[in-house]
Amino acid sequence: MPASEPRTGGGAGVSKSADATDDRQVEAAAFESVAVWGREALSLSRELKGVSPRAVETKADAFDLTTPADAAIERRLRERIARAFPTHAVIGEEQGSSDGPHDWQWVLDPIDGTFNYFTNLPGAACSIALRRGTELRVGAVVDLTSGVVFRARVGGGVVSDDGPRTSQHTAAGRARLFLEWGSERMGDFEVDMLGTLARVRPIVPRLIGGAAFALLSVALEGGCFVGLGLRLWDVAAGVVLAQEAGHRARWWYGSSPVVHVLVGTESDVDAFAPAVAELARRSDARAQAIA
Repeated sequence: MPASEPRTGGGAGVSKSADATDDRQVEAAAFESVAVWGREALSLSRELKGVSPRAVETKADAFDLTTPADAAIERRLRERIARAFPTHAVIGEEQGSSDGPHDWQWVLDPIDGTFNYFTNLPGAACSIALRRGTELRVGAVVDLTSGVVFRARVGGGVVSDDGPRTSQHTAAGRARLFLEWGSERMGDFEVDMLGTLARVRPIVPRLIGGAAFALLSVALEGGCFVGLGLRLWDVAAGVVLAQEAGHRARWWYGSSPVVHVLVGTESDVDAFAPAVAELARRSDARAQAIA
């Protein structure tokens, strides 16, 4: 590993089907669409913010939450995709994947950081990405706190509602190391993970509780991101933004559909990759599947 890694290489806002043979036309239409869809997702998240706690359900554990907003946003995004890109597949956190021989696939996380969203903490985001085969091509991250939609397409840089964004990498920003793992719980392994990474070089660890928001922070202000035991929808859009901001991503795969990813500057990725690879092996039941 990494093997067959994701690479970066309609509806409202689109008046005609974008299923063109020209990949650039598809990507251009997708890039415009996600701006509109992101604002729709933001509106739904705010509209459903005050839902009764009784409507909130748990998934893997007592702190792995799903709210009516999660389901409503993913349903809306799927409707928009089906209308604008009818031959595209979709994989999402809430409703799974549409199988079949599709060249293009949308990767959705309606609310990444649902615990933050439900408990009124910053760090929740909507994540929308498009890939062709294994190549991530378009991504949008909607900061549900600030209400800003950030998006990128391969070769086009990062754009927000206010126009193109340039990275502001200060020494303090570069010192940040964002950690995310596939659970809200923190045990001995997670504590040891922090120590393992700190031994590589001095770091300022940050635990946001949302991979998409953490990757957005890396794209805008610098730093490094380590995600272990995540799903593709957690990180797909954020990786597109980070890479378009000049960062490098390295992937490892474990027990499907688990992914492990390291994002940072070239020197950071080279420095942390051996430690992250070892942590990925230790965290995954199919350690031999990760190279």
